[in-house]
Amino acid sequence: MPNLAQITIAGHLGRDAELKDVKGTPVLEWSMAVTTKGGREETTNWYRCALWGTRGEKVAQYLTKGTALIVTGGLVARDYTTKDGKEGYSLDVRVNEFTFAGGGGAQQDQSAPIPAPAGSPTADEDDIPF
Repeated sequence: MPNLAQITIAGHLGRDAELKDVKGTPVLEWSMAVTTKGGREETTNWYRCALWGTRGEKVAQYLTKGTALIVTGGLVARDYTTKDGKEGYSLDVRVNEFTFAGGGGAQQDQSAPIPAPAGSPTADEDDIPF
């Protein structure tokens, strides 16, 4: 039986997405806030998201601060130490798919699912609407 660890989150971008190059591969990175309410308490968790490959290049301009997204991907919890010696953790998502969920400024009325990664039996990069 194969192993699978997948998460789906819905929230808003905390900053504009940033396109980077990692050893010749484009990677689009952004942070995403997910707020949940439990009784009187409200908790916000931040997730670092990364979309690898050319799909990120095609959608980078649309992922701006405040944009509402629904993201599905693999979750990785990571410990780190800051420059001043404080320890923390990060929840990182390697994005497989995402959908614009509306409610984020210019993206409010748009909904555009992003197909599975290139090379999968159901996806073709020519099908991406951007």
